[in-house]
Order: sequence, then structure tokens, then C-alpha cells
Amino acid sequence: VLVVVCAVLGYRHWSSRRTQHQASVHAAVIAQSEQLITTRQYSLAEQVLQNYLATNPPVRYRRDVMTQLTTAYSSNGDERTTLSWYKKIAQLDGNARLDTVVGLAYTYQSLKDAQNAIKYFRQAITLEQQTNDPDKASVIATYQYLIKQMGGTV
Repeated sequence: VLVVVCAVLGYRHWSSRRTQHQASVHAAVIAQSEQLITTRQYSLAEQVLQNYLATNPPVRYRRDVMTQLTTAYSSNGDERTTLSWYKKIAQLDGNARLDTVVGLAYTYQSLKDAQNAIKYFRQAITLEQQTNDPDKASVIATYQYLIKQMGGTV
């Protein structure tokens, strides 16, 4: 029994240290990619983030990395790849997170795909209405304005 207890405690200690290590690596990757994006080294940021994703990090860290990739690709003017990553995030999220829906809307707008941009701005309005954001009315008005600019109705 003592051997089993020691094995369990040893595993918990190892598992806890592993989780701390994963969190540290994740934080370092995000910090490094933010610095690279800030200094307009988009391709390097993309490479750092892609390499980290290739290590198959825990799901709880993937979303942040994928979101950071959308920032890098969008900043680099690669809206098609940005869209691809937003779609992957939407699959991970179940398409229910406001920031993902807004990212999809703005990316479709950048690609001059008014139909999809309007669709996602409408979803963003619905999700924004459910928030406690003190600027909710202003944000919704902006989305409505953008919808109208693209020929849609609110």
C-alpha cells in the first residue's frame, strides 16, 4: 500500500511540475510572439507559434496560440490564412465566442466578402447584447453601421 501511495504522490508531483512547465512555456511563446509582432517580424512570430502548436500543447493553451496566429497573419496582410485560423478557432470554441465571431466578421470584410461579413457581424450583435460591456450600445452601433456600409439591413 505504501508503494502505491508513494507512486500516486510521485505522479501528482510530477504532473504538477509538468503543468507548471507547460504554463511557463506557453507564456514564453505568447510573450515572444507578441514581441515579434510588435517589431513587425510577422513571419518569425508565425514560425514560433506554428512550432509550438506542432508540439501538441494542451487544449487550454491552443486557443491563445491560434488567436495570436490570426494577429500575426492579419498584421502581415495574409487575410486568407487569418480566416483559416479563425475557422479553426471557431471549431475549437463551437463558434460561440464573441471575439472569434468578430474576428471572422472583420476578416471577411477585409476579403470583401460582404455576405459572410454581414452574417458574422449580425452574430456579433446577438452575442454583444448578452454581455455586460458598458460600451455595448456603441459597439453594436458600430457593427450595425458596418452592416449598412456593406449593403445589409439591420
